[in-house]
Amino acid sequence: MLRLAIILLAVFALPFVLWTLWSLYKGERRPAPVPLLLGAGFACSVAALLIVGLLEVSQGSRDGLYAPPSLEDGQIRPGRFEDREREPSSDPT
Repeated sequence: MLRLAIILLAVFALPFVLWTLWSLYKGERRPAPVPLLLGAGFACSVAALLIVGLLEVSQGSRDGLYAPPSLEDGQIRPGRFEDREREPSSDPT
């Protein structure tokens, strides 16, 4: 959750950072269009949230059984989701 918050904060700040870098590059001292930058930051954050959400969903099914981290052959095997075994149905069709 912290990772997601940091990503969204960085994406929200991106228009402000780009505006600052652009104004420093051009050597102009104009006031920043704060409402425009806020809107752009919000739009970028929503887009990033959708992209991260879609990537999380596409990484595999969370309907499987959770296998917690374990120690195997001196190595820590991270937690994972394993597919559930399909039980044979009693229906002959």
